[in-house]
Amino acid sequence: MFVISRIEQYKFSDCAAVFAESERTLARYDNPDWVPEMTPFNHYFVETQFSNGIESYILSLKQKYKCRLSIDPSLPLNKQTNCFCQALFTASPEALQGLTREQQIEYFQHCLDFFLFEFPSVEILSAVVHFDERGSPHMHLNFLPLIRKENSRGKIKTVFSSSDLFRGEDFFTRYQDRFFDYMVERYPDWDLERKGEVHQDHLSVREYKAIQDQIGQAKEERDNALVEVERLQSVI
Repeated sequence: MFVISRIEQYKFSDCAAVFAESERTLARYDNPDWVPEMTPFNHYFVETQFSNGIESYILSLKQKYKCRLSIDPSLPLNKQTNCFCQALFTASPEALQGLTREQQIEYFQHCLDFFLFEFPSVEILSAVVHFDERGSPHMHLNFLPLIRKENSRGKIKTVFSSSDLFRGEDFFTRYQDRFFDYMVERYPDWDLERKGEVHQDHLSVREYKAIQDQIGQAKEERDNALVEVERLQSVI
């Protein structure tokens, strides 16, 4: 069994679509695993507190804190600010599918507690567990990389700065190591193991979810094939 936590950063031009999919605010999505009838059963730990859209909210914070925010989509990507982030939490199918809904929610509460310990100063926009997709449930935690830092004149300012939040080339590897250790303490009977693929930070959240779904489907097909083999052997 293994536990999963990933963080992806987005430019201003991408944040509305990513946020809308996690919040289920559109009538349809480019997601073949989505089951709309199950959306009312999603579980919110943190609900959105603004109504004018994520883009308007980010711009209001830019004005409030008078901070620099490069949002022009014509600029090179490395010149645009990473102003929105999304963390994904889940676990391998054999870990979550053996739990009741209440136990699954408890697992994601542990994930949220870990995140709050790691990033106590960021602004969390929403945290929702999706039970409305085929495969394992998972939590999307949307947040803004807002931090308070001292500028060159010694004044403390609030700024968008994911580079300060995720400092160091091996930050995400160390972050995932800490998440693994945190969950081992809470689920000692799960026989958790570290998986090499969790270090593949070049995959997007959607790509990673798709790969995990394919793994789960392959395991299900394997189990069904084994059952069929046993049935055939019994009639020989």
